[in-house]
Amino acid sequence: MLREEILQILHQPMEPDAAYLRASDLLDRSDLNSLPVFRMAVLRSFTIEPLVEVLKVKFFLEGFRLELFLSEFNQYPQEILDPKSRLYRFDPELVFVAIRLEELAPSFFSGEEVLQKIFNW
Repeated sequence: MLREEILQILHQPMEPDAAYLRASDLLDRSDLNSLPVFRMAVLRSFTIEPLVEVLKVKFFLEGFRLELFLSEFNQYPQEILDPKSRLYRFDPELVFVAIRLEELAPSFFSGEEVLQKIFNW
């Protein structure tokens, strides 16, 4: 029944963001303890919070209750390198790394060098 309510919300004529917010709110007010838990961690260097509701709803529709760990901004190296970090204590089944390419390879984004690197000029 809850699944049908969620699907009905998602198919109503409204902005997708609003639909996922309403569906997520309904999930937050529901007892999902009977569902298997899926533990997902997101290590990030930018704002990912707008996707949280979408992830919760999508995992619910697949039959899971999502437990989500969001790293602090730009703390992914510390989380990865410290075996006593919150990431390791969370013990996720999946780790999603959302890091801006500019942070991983800053020299790639310096001026005209980008065109030279892309087109081998």
